[in-house]
Amino acid sequence: MYQNIVNLLQKFPIKPKTRNFLKVLQSNTFKKFLVVRLIENFCS
Repeated sequence: MYQNIVNLLQKFPIKPKTRNFLKVLQSNTFKKFLVVRLIENFCS
């Protein structure tokens, strides 16, 4: 799923900010945060 998001973003013209965002997206901390948010959304 995360790889799909990264692939999708890479189709757009990459600006320096986007490049930084991709690094954040690929970091484990962000993945954990995203998973927690998804779980909270399903549970609420």
